[in-house]
Amino acid sequence: RVGLNPTILKILSNGNFVIQNQGTDAIYLRNGNLGIGNSNPADSLVVGGGTPFSITSAGLARASVGSAASPSYSFAADINTGIYLTLSDNLNLVTNGADRVRIDSSGRVGIATTTPSQPLTIAGTSDPLFGLARGQSTSTVFRVGNDGALVVQNQTFDVVTVKNRMFSIGTTNPGATLNVSSSIDR
Repeated sequence: RVGLNPTILKILSNGNFVIQNQGTDAIYLRNGNLGIGNSNPADSLVVGGGTPFSITSAGLARASVGSAASPSYSFAADINTGIYLTLSDNLNLVTNGADRVRIDSSGRVGIATTTPSQPLTIAGTSDPLFGLARGQSTSTVFRVGNDGALVVQNQTFDVVTVKNRMFSIGTTNPGATLNVSSSIDR
């Protein structure tokens, strides 16, 4: 035993070291592995008990499973935004403590859903449900609304709409299988 109170360095009979702080074991050096708050570090660096954060001898970082409210990997200034694991081989991205994107074990991606059924599943109630814009423009050039309508747009004018198996040009509400608005500039 070496040290000044309240910090003591203990050299164990097997050659391992323990540093105590105010009578409590705090840092362990066992078999070349360093444990901080972990008395039996299995990796090169282990921080914490229970399901700790660790770094393996190969340099791989491992963290606890986490949750939407407290993701495993987050940011000091925003602790409920980050990445966590829900099920084996499922990865979740969260913001504001809520699931936003999930990649499941089959490689399917869900946006606003935790149960993607297709390679890309987008759920939600906003309208449009999905949209693409050109460059930095805020005007949508392609969108899918909650009513299932597919719309192709030029600037702010709807050019083509497909809705309920009806096709229209120049209007968003096709009234027949093929509907062409007479007000289209030619």
